[in-house]
Amino acid sequence: MTALRRFPAWVAYLTLGLLAVVLDQLLPHLAALSSWPYYVGVYLAINVSSVLALAGGIARYRPRGYAWYLILANQVVYLGGDFFFYVGRDAWHWTFYPAPADAFYLSHYPLLAAGLVVLTRARNTSKGFEDLFDSAIAGVGFGVLSWLFLIAPSAQSAGPLLAKVVSVAYPVSDLIVALVALRLLVGGGLRLASFRILLGALALLFATDSIYVWMQLNGTYHDNRFLDVMWLCYYLVLGASALHPSMRATVEPAQPSRPSKGRFVVLGALTLVVPIFGLVDSYLRSGKASVVVDWGSLVLFLLVSARMLSLISRQRSLLAANEAQSVDLSAALAQAREAQEDRAKLLSRTVLVAERERARVAADLHDGPIQHLASSAYAIDSALLRLERGQADLAAASLARVRESLADEVGSLRRMMSELRPPVLDQGGLVPALRDYVAAFSRRSGTSVELTPELGEVDLPDELETVLYRLVQEALTNVERHSGARSVQLRLTRLWGDLVELSVRDDGVGFEPGHLTELLRAGHFGVAGMRERVEAAGGKWRLTSAPGKGTELKATIPMAGPVPPWGRAVPVPVPVPEPVHA
Repeated sequence: MTALRRFPAWVAYLTLGLLAVVLDQLLPHLAALSSWPYYVGVYLAINVSSVLALAGGIARYRPRGYAWYLILANQVVYLGGDFFFYVGRDAWHWTFYPAPADAFYLSHYPLLAAGLVVLTRARNTSKGFEDLFDSAIAGVGFGVLSWLFLIAPSAQSAGPLLAKVVSVAYPVSDLIVALVALRLLVGGGLRLASFRILLGALALLFATDSIYVWMQLNGTYHDNRFLDVMWLCYYLVLGASALHPSMRATVEPAQPSRPSKGRFVVLGALTLVVPIFGLVDSYLRSGKASVVVDWGSLVLFLLVSARMLSLISRQRSLLAANEAQSVDLSAALAQAREAQEDRAKLLSRTVLVAERERARVAADLHDGPIQHLASSAYAIDSALLRLERGQADLAAASLARVRESLADEVGSLRRMMSELRPPVLDQGGLVPALRDYVAAFSRRSGTSVELTPELGEVDLPDELETVLYRLVQEALTNVERHSGARSVQLRLTRLWGDLVELSVRDDGVGFEPGHLTELLRAGHFGVAGMRERVEAAGGKWRLTSAPGKGTELKATIPMAGPVPPWGRAVPVPVPVPEPVHA
């Protein structure tokens, strides 16, 4: 018992139950326990355990709806039938048929069928009739077999009318339960362990009842123990289905099941039951013409089935392709949302930086040029007073100092103007402006920068020159602040006609590109700002980096000119000037 505690409740229940089944079958063969009370007592105890297992599973897992309550009621009624059957036969020696036990046995079928119907309705979310058609096809196949071997022979057997009605009621009730179980099997819902165990119990019940009726019709049933074993196993498996933890999920709705090759093969095999029996019947009666028709119908059915199987395969392939596209679309949407969030943060940062820059420029103007100009104005007033007093030498000295101060202030304003937008960018173009900026950067930071322009004789649009200049500014600023690089390779290349590629490569510490989002959240907006500039200009952006292996930025931006017909940018052979080492 201690060892069984290590197993789940449903496994322990099945283990103990199977041991009890073995004991129940051994009792009649033991000399000391050969009387019927021991055998019947163990048999009924196993049925009682199934009722208790169902009640315990319902109490523990609290399934939605009342499907499992109907299944529990079905088993309680079944227990009453077993009691009156075995006690009436062995203790009271009832030999008449039908007996009170038959009333209980026939009453449990409506309860079981109702529970399965409620369970099917709770699980199924499909609005179509595909599952209903599938279950109907399988039901017709089972119905023909049941009619040929069980129902019709029971109706034609000798005996009183009431006995015939009860004999027919058994296979008919089993067939109804089988049809409802087929509807449950092909319907939607989660196919968890409890669901599969329940289907196994229903299969055991249908098989055992069908064998019992068939043996009764053929006079071969004489207290067969193997049928008792099958019924007892049905009780145990039904109880285990309620004890499994997934029992609660059996009543939860889910997406309808997809068409599969296995289902189609099973349905096709059941559909073949009718034509095969018609073919055998025609052959036995030597109706050659009918045999030809039956064979032709059978071949046509197989051809149509093969065609349907190919359609199912194609449909499944299309569904798989759609799922793959959905996954790709979801990933693209996630990237788009992330990019949108980055843009929103960058816009907020841009507005904040712009306001700070305006405040800085205003402070620089107030503390620098404005103060110096005010001081110069006072000095000029002082010089004018000295001229009025005839102190020309002193006035000339004051004006000389004013002139020097104004010259210094003009230089300061030029430096400020160069920081905002270098005049050489408008006067000399992109390459001269980059040479000046690279030289100043190398002097300030001590980092060697190799500038290699490969643009040839081409005039870039002013907007494109501004974008490229700002990209270089931001890239070198990041190098100075974060990379710790000793050298930088800066290359400008003209590609096919309308494309310009900027490449900035350093030998710094590098970083993990996947951490860009974290950098952005931490307030480092340089990389995101460069990406936004490139994408706003209609270009493409690529950043390659790894810890300890430096960083390379490549931006390809279009300008006026045709695109090659094969869609790939190819460098144009242009004169390449000597690299500029800053």
